[in-house]
Amino acid sequence: MTDIVIEVGCNRGQDTGKLCKKYGVGVHGFEPVPELYNYVTNRYKNNEMINISNCAIDLVNGKRKFNQIAGHNNPDVPSNYGGSSFLELSGSSNFPKYNVRNTHEVKTIRIDTYLDSINFDGKIKWLHCDAQGTDLNVLKSFGEKIELLEGGVIEVVTPEMMQEHFMRSGDYHSGP
Repeated sequence: MTDIVIEVGCNRGQDTGKLCKKYGVGVHGFEPVPELYNYVTNRYKNNEMINISNCAIDLVNGKRKFNQIAGHNNPDVPSNYGGSSFLELSGSSNFPKYNVRNTHEVKTIRIDTYLDSINFDGKIKWLHCDAQGTDLNVLKSFGEKIELLEGGVIEVVTPEMMQEHFMRSGDYHSGP
C-alpha cells in the first residue's frame, strides 16, 4: 500500500480534500458523529482517494460512551457538532451549542489495529488530529507504528479562543 494521511475527527471534511491535494496520497479519516460521517462521505463520494470510517480512535478496540453536542440550528449549514467527545461536556448559557444533545456508544479502534486491517506497509505522511481532548490517546493508539508517522498537527482550542470565535459568528450568548 502507498503512503497515506490520517485524519482523526473529520467533522464536515473541511480539511479532508485539502490534505488529499497537499500530500497527493489517500486520506483515511475517522468521524464518530453519524450526521457528520454521512455528510463527509457524501461530500467525497466521488473521490476514491478518501476513505472515511464511522468510528472513533481510542486505546481499546470496541465501543465507548460518546457525548454528542447540540450543534447549531442553521438550516443552510450542516450542523457542526464539533466538540463532541468521550469527555464529559458541560455547556453553559454562554455556549449553548456545547450542551450535550445525546450520549450513545460509538465503535472505537486503535490506529495500529486499523493499519493492520488494511495491510498497510507505507508511511503516514501526516496526522491531522482533532479528537476533542483525547488526542494523547490517539497518539498512544499507534503503538509501535508511531515510527511510520512523518508529521502532523493536533488541534487545541482554549476557552478564550472559543469565546472569540463564537462572538464573531454570532453563536455567543452573554447570559441566560
